[in-house]
This record gives sequence, structure tokens and C-alpha cells, in this order.
Amino acid sequence: YRLCQAIRAILADEEPRACWSNRARERLAGLRLDYGWLSPEPGTHLVSAGSDTTWWTFAGLRANASLAPALSQATESQVAHVSFSLTFEPHVAVDRIEAAIRSLAGELHPTLLPTIDARALESLKFVECLPEDLAVGILQRRLRDELAVGWVLGEGVRAVGGHFSE
Repeated sequence: YRLCQAIRAILADEEPRACWSNRARERLAGLRLDYGWLSPEPGTHLVSAGSDTTWWTFAGLRANASLAPALSQATESQVAHVSFSLTFEPHVAVDRIEAAIRSLAGELHPTLLPTIDARALESLKFVECLPEDLAVGILQRRLRDELAVGWVLGEGVRAVGGHFSE
């Protein structure tokens, strides 16, 4: 979460740092153009470009992994997630996504848990000694980031149109 927020802050800032090399300044200037819709004010951004809609949370992989299953259920679609964002299927309308996000803001954050894949279960020590539902529950609780989820859902969402790349 903290690393993603630091990256967000640098992308949203317009000033180059004196310690950066010329190559770093040029690269960041290009990235800042790609993320031109990003506001320095706190909050998240729901960006639509064509049929693609992405919710840019900059909350980290654990928080976004916790939000994705609930958003998938609320929008009746697949929601892909990475450290910076959650991406919705093209057929899901922006207003439906916004409504799903608003409805999650009223839920208890501990109930938002990531989906655990079978390969992740193999990493759990003594997994063969546990019932599968208990093992899944243990990993879900280990992998969530409740504070980041709370921040994301409490900050509000700005819907913007524009170009983005991931």
C-alpha cells in the first residue's frame, strides 16, 4: 500500500526532483502524460477509455485482491486486479461500477476477502492437516490489507474519461 501510494504521489506531482537524472526526468514526464487524469488530491479514479473501465486505487495487490471478488459479484462480471488498479469487463457500465463501489463502502471491511487459488494453498505449511475451508480462511486473512481497503472505500471516486495504459 505505502509503495503504491508513493508511486501515485510521484505520478500526480508535476515537479521533477533535483536528484533525478535526465533519463529519469524524461521517463517520468512520459509516464505523467499517460496518467494525466491523475489528480494530486486524495481519492481514487475510475477511468473510462473506449469500452475499458479501470478503477485506479493505488492501494496495493492485497487490498485490490480483497476488493475484486466483491466487485465481481456486485457487477456480475470478472474483475482483474493488479497493485494499482481493478479492471472491469467492457460490457459493465460505468454507473453500475460506481454503484458497486459505493455499496462496498457501507460494508464491514473485514468481510472483504481475496479469492485464494489452489496453488497458494500449497504454500501453507501443514496444509494437508487442515480442512480446505480452514486453510482457505487462514490464507484469506493473511493476504488481506484491511487498512488499505478502508482507505480506498473511504476516499471516494472520481470518474474521468481519458487515455490510460497498464
